[in-house]
Amino acid sequence: MKSMIVIPHCQSEHHVSGMAGGWTDWPLTELGRKQAEQVGHVLSDYPNIKEYSVYTSDLLRSLETAAISGGIAGFVPERVADFREIDIGQGTGQSVEWLNRNTIPLTGSRLTYRSLPGAESRLDVMARIYAKLDKLQSEGVENMLIFTHGFAATMFIAWWLKLPSEALEHAHFQTPSGSITELSVHDTGLRLLKKLGDTKHLQFTG
Repeated sequence: MKSMIVIPHCQSEHHVSGMAGGWTDWPLTELGRKQAEQVGHVLSDYPNIKEYSVYTSDLLRSLETAAISGGIAGFVPERVADFREIDIGQGTGQSVEWLNRNTIPLTGSRLTYRSLPGAESRLDVMARIYAKLDKLQSEGVENMLIFTHGFAATMFIAWWLKLPSEALEHAHFQTPSGSITELSVHDTGLRLLKKLGDTKHLQFTG
C-alpha cells in the first residue's frame, strides 16, 4: 500500500446537544456540512485523488461527511461497517451526563477495558479495523481515503505505522472533527505519518 488519508466526520448534532456518539445516527450540523464542503475542496486539489479507493463508516455522520466531500471532489465512497466508531453498549442513545454518572471506572488494562456493559474495548475496535484493512491490502488496494470517527481514527494510524497492540495501552492520536491525517511510504520503506489531524482548511467555517 502506498498511502492513506484518514478523516474523522465533521461536526455532528451530538457534539452540540450533549448526547453520546457511539453507534448512533446523528446527522451533521449546519457547521458540519460547511466543514465537509471545505474537506471536499481540499481533497479535490490532490492531483491523484482519483487513484484513491474511498471508504466510509456506515454511521450517518460519517456518511454525510463523505457524501458532501465526494460531491465536490468527485468520488463515491463505499460503506464499511467495520470502520464505525467504538460501540459504547448501554450508553448508546444516552446523554454525556448519563455516561459520566454510569461509566465503569477503569481498572487493569486500558486495552481490554469496557466502559459500560455491552461496550467494545480498544482491542475490539482495533481487531475489526485491522482485519478489514488487512483484507483490503491483500486485495491490492494501494491508496485509501477513509471517513471515520475520532476514536477509531487512532486504529487506522496505528495499523499504518505497524504499531503493536501494546502501544495503544497509553497512546492515542488526536484527530479533531473534519481534520485530515496523511500517511505514506517513504522511498526507504519507512511508513510515514506526514500530517496528523490538520484543521487549517476549517479556519473559515467557525
